[in-house]
Amino acid sequence: MFIGIYSLEALLKILFYGKGYFIEGWNKFDFSVLVGIILFNILEVVTDTKNTPLSIFFTLFMVAKLLSLFRVLKVLRTMFQTCILALPSVANLALLVIFVNYIFAVIGVALFAEIKLQKDLDDHANFKELLTGFLSAFRIATGDNWAVLMHDLMRTKTQYYDCVVSPTYADIMANNGQPNGCGGAHSAVYCILLVVVVNFIFLNLFVAIVVGSMLEISELSESVLSDEILDKFEMTWSKYDPNV
Repeated sequence: MFIGIYSLEALLKILFYGKGYFIEGWNKFDFSVLVGIILFNILEVVTDTKNTPLSIFFTLFMVAKLLSLFRVLKVLRTMFQTCILALPSVANLALLVIFVNYIFAVIGVALFAEIKLQKDLDDHANFKELLTGFLSAFRIATGDNWAVLMHDLMRTKTQYYDCVVSPTYADIMANNGQPNGCGGAHSAVYCILLVVVVNFIFLNLFVAIVVGSMLEISELSESVLSDEILDKFEMTWSKYDPNV
């Protein structure tokens, strides 16, 4: 049913606009989605397969057709254009966040690799190896219950908690190869600095990028000759000049 409605819509537009139908970007998108839906539907019928990756792609194409609502609703269109415009800057910022998180992971391995594993500083969250340290640093940066991890990193030797201050290789091997060192107050500085740098500074930079892109889109939409007006002009002119 939906395929028939989408096909009828595309056919009527092609008959009305002619070659001008393929000038507007949204029409190209709709036509590509329609072709994909038809092809996947034919393949599904020919191969007689249901609930396969092929049917999942078919469902994705059906959902993608809903993106055409962005050109009808101005608010959705503005948000979509903002995401597209901000995408390169957001990608660069994401790479910078990964690089900074990697630096903190290296520092964390250098400082905390010998600290004894505890309740929250366990096999899944520690700084014994670089990969686990990277994930642990990312957990702290995102604020995922980072205070308890900082508490375990700060624990020093007391009558209730046994650990070795500045453990040697012999101390670790005597503990079946598991780290048994003590933490310190410098762990708090590390964790707080990581949260401030990534969770506050970079988050605000991300918001600034999105807001700046939205302002730029708003200025373009208020201009006299926006892209939408130019596309409509080209489509209308193409009816009188097929070679446009």
